[in-house]
Amino acid sequence: MKRFLLVLLIAVLAIGAVFADFSFSGAFKVGHKFDLDAGTKSIIGRDSANAGRFIVKATGDWFTVTFKGNLNSRSSSTEGTQASANINVVKLFSAADIALPENLKLSADVGYQNPSSTTYTDLAGTDHNIKFGVSVANFPIALTAGYDSYTVKFAYDIIGEKFGVEAKADNIVDGVSARVAYSTKEKALDGSVSVDVKKLAGFDFDAKVAGYVMVDTENSDNNKYIATITGEYQGIDLGVEFNHASGKNVINGQVGYKFKDVKLTPEVTVLPSYNLTDSEFGIEVDLALSVDKLTFEVDYDITGKSLSVYTLFAF
Repeated sequence: MKRFLLVLLIAVLAIGAVFADFSFSGAFKVGHKFDLDAGTKSIIGRDSANAGRFIVKATGDWFTVTFKGNLNSRSSSTEGTQASANINVVKLFSAADIALPENLKLSADVGYQNPSSTTYTDLAGTDHNIKFGVSVANFPIALTAGYDSYTVKFAYDIIGEKFGVEAKADNIVDGVSARVAYSTKEKALDGSVSVDVKKLAGFDFDAKVAGYVMVDTENSDNNKYIATITGEYQGIDLGVEFNHASGKNVINGQVGYKFKDVKLTPEVTVLPSYNLTDSEFGIEVDLALSVDKLTFEVDYDITGKSLSVYTLFAF
C-alpha cells in the first residue's frame, strides 16, 4: 500500500509535468582509469569520485524531476538509476493564484535522494554528509519548511522506517552559514560551518574557512573532524585541509591556476597530501581543458601510479 501511494504520487506529478512548461539540464561524465603499475586499465566507476555518471533534470515552474545513475555497467557501484521529484509548494500555490508570504520556503521531495546538504566545502572531494537512511530499494520522502535564510528538513523512509532531520541557516551574519543534522540510519550527528572571510571582513581577495564534525553516537572511532582554509589571489587557487577520519590524520593541499581570456580554458591543479598517522606522502596532478560546456580532464596520481582520463559534458 505504501509503495502504491508513492507510485501514484509520482504518476500525478508526471501527468502534471506533461501539461506544463519545463526545461532540461544535466551532465554526463565518462572515462577510463589506467593502472600504470600493473599495465592494465579499468573503466572509471570503482572510484566514486570519477565514475561514469549522468544526471538529467526536468525543471518546471513548481517542480523538478531528477534522474541520475552510472553509465558504466561494469562498475562495482550498486546505486543503479535513481529518480526523484521536488515540488515547490509555494510556487505551486502561486500558480493557483494563492499568495503565500514572500520569504516562506515550503517544498516536498519524493523518490531516491540524499536530502542532506552541507555548508562545508570539501577540498579532498569526498562526500562527508550524513545520508538520511536512503537506499536504492526504498522510496523516501522529505519535507522542507523555512523562512528567509533558515530552513528545517525532515526526511523519512517509510519502508525502512528510518528518518533524518536537518536544520540550516545561510548568512546568519554576512558570509557565515551553519548546518546540523541527525540520522537514525548512521546513528550520528553532524554539523558544519562556513565563513566567507572576504564578505565578513571586507578583504580584497577570496578567502574561506570551513569546518565539519561528525559524531557517531555508538562508536567514537568513526568520528570525523575536518577543517579547511581556501583562497584565491590573482588567479591562483590555494587550499589546505586537515582531515581526521577512520582513525587517521591526513593533511591535504591544493594549488591551482586557471588561465583566463582564452577560448580553450586550461586549468592546472596540484594536490599534495600527507598521512600523519602512517607517515605517507601522496601527490596528484590534474589538468583540465574547458571549452563552452565541455571539459576534458586528466588526473595523474604520482604516488598511486594511476592515470584517470574523462570527459564531462554539461547542458
